[in-house]
Amino acid sequence: MTRDMTMLLACLPHAPGWRYDWAGLRGLAPLRKWIDDMAATPQNPDWHAEGDVWTHTRMVCEALANLPQFREMPD
Repeated sequence: MTRDMTMLLACLPHAPGWRYDWAGLRGLAPLRKWIDDMAATPQNPDWHAEGDVWTHTRMVCEALANLPQFREMPD
């Protein structure tokens, strides 16, 4: 496994806390520009009051990590 992949996996939610390491993800060089572009992309406030694609993506990922079905999946 590559160093980047190991670092990426460490940033994803897992037991016991089920939290993302958002700063760690943003700090990964292969993801930095992609995340910065999402953060700079506004969304229509009528449908997405959170404002930008990165914030929306984080909200969706957090909701997913809180689902019992997600937590029961094998690694």
